[in-house]
Amino acid sequence: MLLELSPESREAAKRSFTILVDRVQDAMNSGDLTNGDSTEVAQELWSAMHGAVGLEIAGVHFAQDRAANFTAMINALIRGLG
Repeated sequence: MLLELSPESREAAKRSFTILVDRVQDAMNSGDLTNGDSTEVAQELWSAMHGAVGLEIAGVHFAQDRAANFTAMINALIRGLG
């Protein structure tokens, strides 16, 4: 969890999130995503992926092809944001 991270890890997470915000803004600028608040959209993506990765790490997975399942989830998120 973010609250348990060391200061160095917290800074790395902030840098990674900033990159995600920038890429979301790029997608909005190009018309690939509907214009909006890039930080809000990045937080939605970050949260969804955090949940999916957390379940994967915990060994809670039901889909036989987990890579395909992750791809489908990402595509669904992007379509929903589109």
